[in-house]
Amino acid sequence: MLGSLLFYGGFNKETGQSEDLTYAIIDCDGFKEFHLSGAVEFSRELILPIENGMVNEAKQTVAVTLSNGRVIEAP
Repeated sequence: MLGSLLFYGGFNKETGQSEDLTYAIIDCDGFKEFHLSGAVEFSRELILPIENGMVNEAKQTVAVTLSNGRVIEAP
């Protein structure tokens, strides 16, 4: 596999709270709003991480700031 597409967001079944990261709002009048938050993951066969001008093959994740300000570690 050369890569994958990940969509961020979620719904906590216990609390009923959702993370407004990927969603669509549709009402009786039709489409109202759409928001997409995610990442594209490339195979290490195609792309390797570079830090300070050097390839860092040991690095497995990178810090990503989402649209809601939350920072996560993405593969």
